[in-house]
Amino acid sequence: MCCPGGKIKFIVNSLIFKAVSFLKHGTLSSNKQFRINEKKIRYHTTFTLAFVTHPYRMSSFEDKLLVNAFLLTRSETVFRQLYRKHVLTIYRMALQLTNRDMIAAEEIAQETWIRAITHLKTFQWNSSLKTWLCGITINCAREWIRKNKAGIFTGEVNDISSFHPAVEMKIDMSNALAILPEGYREILVLHDMQGFKHSEISQLLGISEGTSKSQLFHARKAIQKLLN
Repeated sequence: MCCPGGKIKFIVNSLIFKAVSFLKHGTLSSNKQFRINEKKIRYHTTFTLAFVTHPYRMSSFEDKLLVNAFLLTRSETVFRQLYRKHVLTIYRMALQLTNRDMIAAEEIAQETWIRAITHLKTFQWNSSLKTWLCGITINCAREWIRKNKAGIFTGEVNDISSFHPAVEMKIDMSNALAILPEGYREILVLHDMQGFKHSEISQLLGISEGTSKSQLFHARKAIQKLLN
């Protein structure tokens, strides 16, 4: 199923609205409290930015700044900035993991952020915020798929070597991903589509780097077989 840019923008805005609504039921601060802390946040931002030049460091620093500001103020404004920065990555990954099911991806993205907000204060920064969020996304996607597998992965097979599609069956990348076993699908999405390194994937999936490389090799062979 295709997902036009306008539709993605609409869904992202919808996700932001839902996430902010969830946030308001928690301990969102008043605007007055945010204004009191905003001066401190601006000062530290101006002072520290001079020392942050590398794009990756800048992104990591920005994440830390936004997370700390949000935990300090519970500000809706800060939360929106943090959310907008990462929601599209999460939503696209959810699409790739669910055979481009937009309803499933929206539900997974929403659940990811609910869990992230709940556990944000315990995040230790042993990985990037993006990696942590993607790990939550994978877990949410796994849970969603196991509950709704019949609806989106009716053709999944465990042994690709024995799979022979019907002549009339058209297989594109999306369909091929849906047919792959879960482990192959996750490795391809993380490495080839999201750009994660094997060291990061090993943390995300709880496997060794060697296993990650081996899985990727076999997943690529499986995809070639399906597409050819």
